[in-house]
Amino acid sequence: ATDITTDTPTNNFCTMNPLDSYITTATEGNLQIAQSSGSYQIITSTISVPKNGKWYCEVEMDTVDSGADDHMYMGIINRDLQIESASYDAHNNTIQWHHTASDSSNGRFVDEGTTSYNNSAIRLSSGDIVMIAVDSDNDKLWFGKAGTWYDDDGSTDGDPAGNSNETAGDIYYSKSEWTFFCGGGGGEFVWKWNFGNPP
Repeated sequence: ATDITTDTPTNNFCTMNPLDSYITTATEGNLQIAQSSGSYQIITSTISVPKNGKWYCEVEMDTVDSGADDHMYMGIINRDLQIESASYDAHNNTIQWHHTASDSSNGRFVDEGTTSYNNSAIRLSSGDIVMIAVDSDNDKLWFGKAGTWYDDDGSTDGDPAGNSNETAGDIYYSKSEWTFFCGGGGGEFVWKWNFGNPP
């Protein structure tokens, strides 16, 4: 009774993909992702972000290890990027919410290798629910937390419904395909993804 899914061949939901991953462990229908301490790790989603329409998902941070050298990332990644620790750690070809415990600011938005905002206001803690909204028609993405949406400068005036003040724009200008991802390095983390059929 506690393990019921609405995911069927005719009502199909996205999950994370253990066949396109590096070291991470997937459980609960491939929606709960655990990262052990050690080298950089990553996993991507089974379904790419559609090229049209408006899309939403969320992920709960169930465990956040706050050791000095720990890094955690989530967001969207170019599907053409090779899934390995070296290229992943470069931060290029991703739009991500980046949590690093070694940085006193402890939270940042990174758009294809460029940090757009870096401040403790967007640090992540265990139990936080991160919201991700993608407007594929207008090539925009928003990150949010606990009901609050962020602009690219950390302002809390992000508005996916009004198509304004996005966290990142022009997300398809040079990319063939995006997919959701999470990962990190150093510490132990657990993500619980909800694409409409939560774990």
